[in-house]
Formats: sequence, structure tokens, C-alpha cells
Amino acid sequence: MPQKKLESRLEEVERALAEMRAGVVEASEFRLIDPKGRVRAVIEMGDRGPRISMVDESGTERLAVTLTPDGPAVVLGDARGQTRAFLGVTNDAARVGMADEKGRPRIFVGVGKSGPRVDLYDAKKKRVGGIAEKA
Repeated sequence: MPQKKLESRLEEVERALAEMRAGVVEASEFRLIDPKGRVRAVIEMGDRGPRISMVDESGTERLAVTLTPDGPAVVLGDARGQTRAFLGVTNDAARVGMADEKGRPRIFVGVGKSGPRVDLYDAKKKRVGGIAEKA
């Protein structure tokens, strides 16, 4: 390897080591592995933005935190992988939702441009009640 190229490469390595000592680590994905070698959490750059995912011992995702161009969201799942609760925020609204054991949305509570509202749904996803602020 020519001397100049070797010196340039050495400078790159020294810069990378200095950044590591300063606590800077760059990657497109980080995985947290448990003592049995199973992936239990992932921090990644997804198609729409950063995402954090945590899974239980069986590999089922139980918590996801995402940040998309639309806004942040938190999703909580049960042991079978069904979404049971979520919280989402956009530029003009904030919503909390809860689902039954089959993952069917049953209640939404939100605040948007038209004010607060609560929506209740039956097992067939039909709205059966709720309240909304009158404009």
C-alpha cells in the first residue's frame, strides 16, 4: 500500500476511534440480545423514520415506539401479538385507543381541530356510542 494511502487510512481510523471514545456510535440498527442470544429489542431506522421495538421471551413484539413524518406513536401489545393500546400524535390531533383481546378497536379518545371526542365500538367494529364536543 502506498505511504500516502496508508497515512490517509490511519487518519480515518484515528478519527473513528476518537468518536467512539466520545460516545458517538453510528448505525442503521442496534439489537439488544438477552443471555440466551435472543433479540429482545431493536432500535432501527425504518422506511418512515426511527423505530424502537421490544419483544418478550417468545419473540412477540410487546412495545413499539415510532416517529414518522405524521408524528410519534406508541403501541402496546399482548402476549399473542395483538395491539391492545396505542397513543398517537399528529400536528392537529392526539388519540388514545384500546382494543379487546382479539385486537378489535373498542374505544378511542382524541382531541383534534373540532375538539375532544370519545368513540365506542362493538365487537363488529360498529360505532355504538360516544361523545363529541359540538362546534
